[in-house]
Amino acid sequence: MEARLYGSEARGDARPDSDIDLLILVDQPTVTGKDEDAIFAPLYQLELQSGVIINPLIIPKSQWGANVSPFYINVENEGVVL
Repeated sequence: MEARLYGSEARGDARPDSDIDLLILVDQPTVTGKDEDAIFAPLYQLELQSGVIINPLIIPKSQWGANVSPFYINVENEGVVL
């Protein structure tokens, strides 16, 4: 699994009310509900503790880059691997 921070937090121009955007690339060919639960549950606990909204996007590594979109280019250029 690989996690990348992107958006205003990655660029360094986040405001106090900014959310945290995370791209999570998983090693399996599909993302199941069980996979989502395993990732979302601890992030939700962090949201409750910090008051900061965390927006995870979960994608199989094999699909990342299959469609070179403006979003893909943005994350590749500005994203921070965690």
